[in-house]
Amino acid sequence: MSILSKLFSPKKINSSYVEIENSYFGNGVLVKDSEKNCFTGIKSGFDGIDSFGNRKPELPCDLYEVIVKEDNIEFVLSSMEKIYKNSEQMMESCYNKIYEEITGLDIDLKDEFNLVYLKENWFLNGLSIYDEYVEFSIGINAARNPEENRNIDIIIYVDYRTQEPEVTHADV
Repeated sequence: MSILSKLFSPKKINSSYVEIENSYFGNGVLVKDSEKNCFTGIKSGFDGIDSFGNRKPELPCDLYEVIVKEDNIEFVLSSMEKIYKNSEQMMESCYNKIYEEITGLDIDLKDEFNLVYLKENWFLNGLSIYDEYVEFSIGINAARNPEENRNIDIIIYVDYRTQEPEVTHADV
């Protein structure tokens, strides 16, 4: 699995911007690597992409990684739309595993941290979009020491074909 990284502008001379129309996520501009014939980042737009789990984030997630072949972008966006439409149920199926992962970490958690706290306070921290799957990085301010919150990096991996979520803890 990947480490999420910010990708806001082309880093190569052979990169360009491509406007993509999408009625579900909103229109946006992707960064295209012309040499590899794939998209490598989100330049702007796609405002609905931060609403996984029907969360309306106070701040949009700021960690994106995109590596999608140009001829596969419609399949990817269509698959992601199905995932997002089912994201509340998907999160419900993941809460116990997420809670288990967090409580298994060597972190001193807040007294009020429990399953209800998790359900009410998680946020989308990052997003990695690939040809075959998407990864959602879930964050929560659950540690007694705020500096330790950065060590709570839960990844929900969803294969486009199965639409089944898998929960893991990313090593940071």
